[in-house]
Amino acid sequence: MKWNVLSCMFAFILVCAVAGCNRDTNVSLNLAEAEINLVMGHTHKLNAEIRPVTAEVEWSSSNPEVAFVNSEGVVTANYLGEAVIYVSCGQAMDSCLVTVIGQAAESITLDINEMSLFEGDTLQLNATVSPEDTYNRTVIWSSSDESVAVVSETGKVTALSPGEALITAAIDEVSANCAITVIDVPNVGDYYFSDGTFSHDLQDGETPLGIIFWVNEDKVSGKMVELGEASLPWGTSGYAFENYDRYDGSANTLNVLQKLHEDGLIEAFPAFEYIDSLNTAGEIDWYLPSTVELKQLYCAISGVKWVEDNPGEGEQVDWPDTGMGVLVGDEWAANRDAFNARIEAAGGTILNLRGYSYWSSTSNNLDTVYQIFLHTGVGFMIIREGTNRVRAIAEF
Repeated sequence: MKWNVLSCMFAFILVCAVAGCNRDTNVSLNLAEAEINLVMGHTHKLNAEIRPVTAEVEWSSSNPEVAFVNSEGVVTANYLGEAVIYVSCGQAMDSCLVTVIGQAAESITLDINEMSLFEGDTLQLNATVSPEDTYNRTVIWSSSDESVAVVSETGKVTALSPGEALITAAIDEVSANCAITVIDVPNVGDYYFSDGTFSHDLQDGETPLGIIFWVNEDKVSGKMVELGEASLPWGTSGYAFENYDRYDGSANTLNVLQKLHEDGLIEAFPAFEYIDSLNTAGEIDWYLPSTVELKQLYCAISGVKWVEDNPGEGEQVDWPDTGMGVLVGDEWAANRDAFNARIEAAGGTILNLRGYSYWSSTSNNLDTVYQIFLHTGVGFMIIREGTNRVRAIAEF
């Protein structure tokens, strides 16, 4: 009987405690946090101080689509925005403002940290953002000097002019950089100076050695033509040299000069004596151009580029070494005059565009050598003893 009485008393007390949430009697609620920021997709347990501890509470959200709360007070961030989480017991209530935010970027890296480019080159940069669940994945690209290099909104860099620029990829509070150096490249018509530099314009204190007429595929090397010239015979007929290459005037000239010095005949070959005198200064290895190199020069001063085959816009395909002229219209003649004006501005001797031909280093046989007119591009063969123009070229 005593046990039954005790059981009834305990049940009565428990019912009163639970039912206490329906009355204002001695129930208090306090949340430890009044407001929190929660990353979308993450969860957070809200802790409530409840008195009496046996009181049952209810949890609710003002906007479950943004933040949902379960019966244990665990909040799940569903979408960007704000929601108020309530905990209540009868008339007692407390709340927490939950702001759902995206995962901020913690780091950003680029696949390339530094690069040298030529003018006109492009480079695609790729950014990696961490962590993978970063909400904002829009990378903002910028250039420290848009006169040197610009970058698109997708990370494509375009080199514009010589100099240095820092390309920055930024997201949230983090960023990464790529150092871009745009290399100055030579162009046909540029002056080449004694210190190895080049420029479209003459420079105070700089000594011009020649004018660039050919740029190689690497964009940094090429050939220049000297500012001066001479009117001389090629040499004496009957002597044999290894100088039949129509492409490589440097090899032709070297072979002839070596033979002439070995045999003590340099004075019998005035054109090569002239070339030899240019090389005594030791700054540049000048040589007599081959037939093809004379064509390259002729095309350059006419405003086009010589190509061996498959010509595109602004290009002139190779033509026979004798008997055929190209680029003879007024447009080409005007370009040749403009090239001569640059030679004259540097104090040089203009190219003869009125009827004299220029020697090549390429022999046809033991008696005749190829020549080219620089006003028509017509080539022909003439005996070595004839007097014509000698114009040296050099590689840089």
